[in-house]
Amino acid sequence: AVVSTQSGHYGRAKIGGGCLLYVNAEVTITKQCSWSDRQTSLVAAFSEEQNLFMACVYRPPDAEDASYRTAISKLQEEINSVTKVNGVVPEIILLGDFNLPHMDWDCTSYPDGSSSKAGPYHRTLEVINENFLEQMVHSPTRGSNILDLVLTNTSDHFAHVETTESRLSDHRVVECTLTYNPMDLQACKKTEDDPFRKYKVHNVDYLPMKTKLCEVDWDKLLEYCDSENDEELTKG
Repeated sequence: AVVSTQSGHYGRAKIGGGCLLYVNAEVTITKQCSWSDRQTSLVAAFSEEQNLFMACVYRPPDAEDASYRTAISKLQEEINSVTKVNGVVPEIILLGDFNLPHMDWDCTSYPDGSSSKAGPYHRTLEVINENFLEQMVHSPTRGSNILDLVLTNTSDHFAHVETTESRLSDHRVVECTLTYNPMDLQACKKTEDDPFRKYKVHNVDYLPMKTKLCEVDWDKLLEYCDSENDEELTKG
């Protein structure tokens, strides 16, 4: 199966670009979508059989914040949709050229700046936090920057991730080695047995939780604790 979309590289002299997602012909795609506004592009596919959600994003460096915000919103809608239908969080693999050169992936933070420049960084962290994703690429993919990302909620399924030079692009190729064969349905079934994934984290009302945590005087609590391992820190 092939899911694709094309963007017009808004504001750039060069025409072309977009996303292309190839899926093994033996994989049954239950749902797929593509979206582009001639700036940001998104393609996504879901396999119910593998309980695997795959998506590819392309964000040009000059894309407007509103464009990327819409793409991320649609991405989250698709993830929520398949989660709601199946009642279990799927394995998520989100790939693409996000063009976020100032992101510090060791601390998962970005420098302060104007809202228009900080917007894409903030949107990316939102989708990462919402879906408990981890960024797997830790070596530069263009120049000294990590622009091409691999985001997943099952980092333990990745045995090795590396970047290699390419004669076809000024970006390096990102190669990922998994710990299991996605075509092995029994192996895929085992990945669903993760105790954490049974919890319906997408249905949680986090606002009351945040409110309750904000009511705690953490500085005062720490004064009563001899160390961060003190049982008082976790007493109900």
